[in-house]
Amino acid sequence: MSNESKLRFAVETIGTEHFSQAREAELERETETRATTAIQSHWRTYTVRRNFGRLKRASRIIQAGYRGYRGRKRAHHFSVEVAAEGRRKHFYQAAVEIQRHWRGSHSRKWIHSLKYRKEYLNSVLQVGEDLRQYLIAHHETQSQLLATEKELSMRETFLQVISGMHHLTSTEVCPGVYNSPFTAVLGGPPQVAGKTVEEHLRSERQKNVPN
Repeated sequence: MSNESKLRFAVETIGTEHFSQAREAELERETETRATTAIQSHWRTYTVRRNFGRLKRASRIIQAGYRGYRGRKRAHHFSVEVAAEGRRKHFYQAAVEIQRHWRGSHSRKWIHSLKYRKEYLNSVLQVGEDLRQYLIAHHETQSQLLATEKELSMRETFLQVISGMHHLTSTEVCPGVYNSPFTAVLGGPPQVAGKTVEEHLRSERQKNVPN
């Protein structure tokens, strides 16, 4: 066989094999397509899961960091508030204590001072003594007025009583009832307002005697 025949035979063989493989490939294209799709699907699922796991871990790290930051910030804020509240309580107690001491000192010195209290009590006693003296004087004045009014009333009553008793006056022959000889034994003749009853009777009789 010549070289040309060999070459032609080789070309035909290659063409036949090529078309045969192409035909087989065309027959297996659907299977290969499904296999390729399945491989791609598995690969994509794998890559998505891998990336999702990475993102999940990264998000957990970020969340943990952020939560730690927020926790530290909240704890710091809380500690600042607690410290501020403690300082407020301390200063409040200090202010209360200072005010208590100052008020006590001011009260002892100016309000409840023993010196000023003694002076105040002395002034109260002096006012009470002045009032007592005034009341005593007023009572004595009122008593004198009442005694004077009572004496005048009794004198008027006495004069009214003896105005019609001139017949009891003593005469040259017969002594009167109030001029009895026994009055010397009894301590003297009875007197009213510095005058004897006999004198009062004579005065009233003279008033009743017509001119």
